[in-house]
Formats: sequence, C-alpha cells, structure tokens
Amino acid sequence: EIGSTSTSGAGSPVMSEAVERITAAFSENPHGRDPETHSSAVRKSFIFSVDQAHALHPNYAGKHEKSHGPKMNGGIVIKTNQNQRYA
Repeated sequence: EIGSTSTSGAGSPVMSEAVERITAAFSENPHGRDPETHSSAVRKSFIFSVDQAHALHPNYAGKHEKSHGPKMNGGIVIKTNQNQRYA
C-alpha cells in the first residue's frame, strides 16, 4: 500500500475487488459471481492491516513525544489514532 487514500491504498476498492475475485474463483456458479459465497466469506473473515513504525531518530529526538519512541529491534509497536491516520 502506498498511502491509504491513494488509488491502491486501504481506502480504495482494491481489497474488496480482490476478495470478490477470489470468491468468484471458488464459486460453483458457472458465471463466477455468487453474492452469497462472497457475503459468507466476508462475514467469516478478518484482516490485519500491518504497517511499519518508524524508530526514533537520535538526531531529532526532540521532535518526538518522550513516551512515543519506538526502539530498533525492540519488539512490536501498536499504533492508534482516533482519526485512523497513522502517518
């Protein structure tokens, strides 16, 4: 993903179209489209949106909040944002 609001980002129709194509491939309908198979797959599924977290740059430590400094090789980072923007 390159930017959530880009034409191929998480906010675009790319994921839903990919799931539609996958469910169509498994459909018993000779025309490939089966709305019930698609709906069932979506209801039974979950997705992880996995991204990277930038580590604290030592030359710019003053630009970060003291409690928000991921460390290199320090384990996982869970990012939250009320507006669902994680830049």
